[in-house]
Amino acid sequence: MAEEKQGSRSEMKAERPHQQTPKRLSGGEIGAQSTDDEIAQYLQEVKAELLVVVEGIDPVTSNTASKIHSYTAKDIVFGRRFAACAVENEDGICEVDFERFHALIGENDQLNRPEVQS
Repeated sequence: MAEEKQGSRSEMKAERPHQQTPKRLSGGEIGAQSTDDEIAQYLQEVKAELLVVVEGIDPVTSNTASKIHSYTAKDIVFGRRFAACAVENEDGICEVDFERFHALIGENDQLNRPEVQS
């Protein structure tokens, strides 16, 4: 008879060293060394969807504003990142330049924060 291990799941988890297990992809594995094309293919195969929730509070009315958006593999642009679109003005208030909200830049490009409007 096999000896049964005693203890809670969290205790058992703590005993094992953390290990990142790559996800299986037809023809390979997804891991730290995966290319953007391999990751995009995997996301399409598993029909992954990324849900993003953005929420904030209007400082004047104290109303909560929220937006939920979903992205699929065809919406994701690899090798790029979002340009800076928010800046803290001289009064310490965050201002968002909505014209730059969806702007993308290269991975190694400078963020070029928007100018503070006086």
